[in-house]
Amino acid sequence: MTQFISVAQFNETPDSARWMETDLAGLQFYDYDTTDELIGDVRPAFGDRVQLVRQPKNRFDTNAIQVWWRDGRFQLGHLPRRLAADLAPLMDAGMHIRGYISEEGDENPWSVEVTLVHEDLPEHLWKQQLFHEARLLDLAAARFYRNLDDDEHFLQKQQERYDFRRSLKKVRENRRLDAATALAELLVEDADLDHPALPPAPSRTLRGKTIAWWDEIPEGVGLMTKTQWSEAGFKLKPRLKGPFAWIEYRSGRRHRRYDLYSSDQVVPKKQKSRAQIVNQLAHKIA
Repeated sequence: MTQFISVAQFNETPDSARWMETDLAGLQFYDYDTTDELIGDVRPAFGDRVQLVRQPKNRFDTNAIQVWWRDGRFQLGHLPRRLAADLAPLMDAGMHIRGYISEEGDENPWSVEVTLVHEDLPEHLWKQQLFHEARLLDLAAARFYRNLDDDEHFLQKQQERYDFRRSLKKVRENRRLDAATALAELLVEDADLDHPALPPAPSRTLRGKTIAWWDEIPEGVGLMTKTQWSEAGFKLKPRLKGPFAWIEYRSGRRHRRYDLYSSDQVVPKKQKSRAQIVNQLAHKIA
């Protein structure tokens, strides 16, 4: 792939669809670049629909996927073996992958490129496409900078360079965020949406007591600082009269005190929706 492809050119919706580009294998063995008495040269044009057809009885590759043009009249070739291995099980399960010509070819093998589109295209294929397009952006930027010269339009080109760098930065950020969001969707589990379990309350004998060190807090009980409760997904109840207990000690010349609150003094924070959790995690990853 040597140019940027937008699926909007194929009347697809970029916000909901995933896509990837691939070369076609076997052009020299099928109908591509032959002559038909009705249409002339068998040469698909940019944007033409192609049909993917499974060929499970292929004696060389049971994952084979044929690529046809003109509603199944001409076979152009087939998908590369490695890609077919990823898509064949999905097609066998009923997935209907849409295909469009994105590079018309030049009579040579591997010269025709096809864009494959589906809302549930495998995650790793979608990410490969995003990273490949980011690489093309880097190459385009390098060419752009090399072509700048010192002439009467220097200031104008400086502005163009500035605008291009801003646009490039924005595209890269969006691409990274798309990939990070896809990864975050896989990482967020249903258990992450549940309210955290509240540990048991400490013994009443500890109320109002001074604890000398952290390891003297009974293991497994709900007795933590405000910050620790917040990290665990809880917040202090309003209008508390004071902490349940506290840790107090000296460190050199400094006096240290940490207020501790029990399970009875906290409530769960307002739970975030799955979309909010995914969005927050995606921004951290990106």
